[in-house]
Formats: sequence, C-alpha cells, structure tokens
Amino acid sequence: MADVTTVSPADTIKAYWIPGCSSCLRMKEFLQKSGRDFEAVNIETRPDEAAALRSFGLRPPAVVHDGRAISGLDLVGVADLIGVEYTPPRILPAAVLKQRYGAVTATACTLISQLTPEQLQYKAPDRDRTMAELGAHIASIMRCFVDAYDNERYDHSLENPAVEPTRPDEIVAIARETQRQLDEWWTRFGFDDPLDRVIETSWGPRTLLEAFERSVWHPMQHTRQLTFFVEQHLGVTPVRRLRPEELAGLPLPEGIHAGDGDA
Repeated sequence: MADVTTVSPADTIKAYWIPGCSSCLRMKEFLQKSGRDFEAVNIETRPDEAAALRSFGLRPPAVVHDGRAISGLDLVGVADLIGVEYTPPRILPAAVLKQRYGAVTATACTLISQLTPEQLQYKAPDRDRTMAELGAHIASIMRCFVDAYDNERYDHSLENPAVEPTRPDEIVAIARETQRQLDEWWTRFGFDDPLDRVIETSWGPRTLLEAFERSVWHPMQHTRQLTFFVEQHLGVTPVRRLRPEELAGLPLPEGIHAGDGDA
C-alpha cells in the first residue's frame, strides 16, 4: 500500500506510523480490512504531521478522525472511532503466553548469536535502527510487563536498554536476564494470578493479561522481522525460526515489516 491513500477531505482518517513498527503494521492491516479509506502518514518522512500527532499526546501507532485520536494499539477503540464492528480475539491463557515467550527468547538468541558485530550494525533501508538495536529491543520488551506488575503502569522506557549493546553476547545476556526475571515472576506470582487487575498503559487502562499478551506478541513480531533481515538482507540462514504453532492464537499482523513493499 502506498504511503498516502487518497481520501475524501470531509471524512479523512489518518493512521500515523513509522517503518519497522510491529504495532503500526497491525493497525494498518486492521484499517485496510475495515473497508474504510484512510491516509497512512509516515511521520519519519512527514515531520509536520509528527507535531500534529504530539498535540494529541500520542505517538505512532495512532489513528485520528473527526478531531479525535486514539492509540493504534487499541483496535477496539480504533474500530469505535472509525465506526466499524470489531470483536477482539480471545487472549491465550497466561501459561500458554509464557511458553510462547520462551520461543521468542530461544529464537532471538539463536539468530543474534549467528551474527557478527559488523552484521549487527546493518540497518534496514527505511529505518535508522541497527540489528543490534532491534535485538536489544526484542530482549527488553518483557521487562515492561514485569515492572508493571508491581508498579501499576506499563513503562515503555524499559523497552530498550540504557546502553546500546554492540556484540551478540551482550544482547543474548539481556534476553537471558529478561527471561530469568519473567521466570522468577511466574514462580512467585504469575502461576496462579488471573491477571485481571487493571493497570495504566499508553493505550488506556488494561488488565495485566492484556499487557502480558502485548509483551509476548510484540517481541515475537520483531523476531519475525529479525529473521527476515538476517536471511534476506544479510544472507544468513537462520538455525531456528518461530514455528506456526508458536505464532498461533496471538494477535500478530499478517505481514512482517511496516515498510511498504519491503516484506
């Protein structure tokens, strides 16, 4: 789909996104399936629109329509905003989500370990982010959920390490430590918690189970992207890939990358 879709000015739906953003791709696919015309705004190439989005206190993904705005993470809210029916899929049980996250850790660590420090500095053509940064992001996302369990707020600043790693073993160490934190949380609290407590997130008040689901599918989608870049752009055959049964039942986008025509 082109960056900008022609729409009627009187009924403009704007979808703000950036390349490589897993949640942006999910939002754009949702809008495409809704049948509504919309303008897809890449704020990295249209900085004037970035300021407009900030005026709503939002960052990509986000949808703006008729003077109102909502986070693109909230597909129920997006459906309501644009006037379409939508029933979200059932969330997998917490025990299953934890197993799926283990697949993310195993796959991402294996992929990263196959790369050299030089390969880790490769950047996708449409986003200023190295494979090292992408790997460190994958390795850190779950820390937002573990922290939110105690602090009642999903803190996106924890999605990336304070110091950017440059070597494969450094990224793997971050991922292993995140897995350790999740395993410890599960042993102490998660194994019998219904996760129905509501916390504050950037996409509105959500249950811990909803936040947990996002903390699984988000790094899983980025691991799919990492696999794509490792194989298609760096010419490295992945030793481990995420299997269909490990993806099943999660609210993942169908595509791999948020860049138009890239994957």
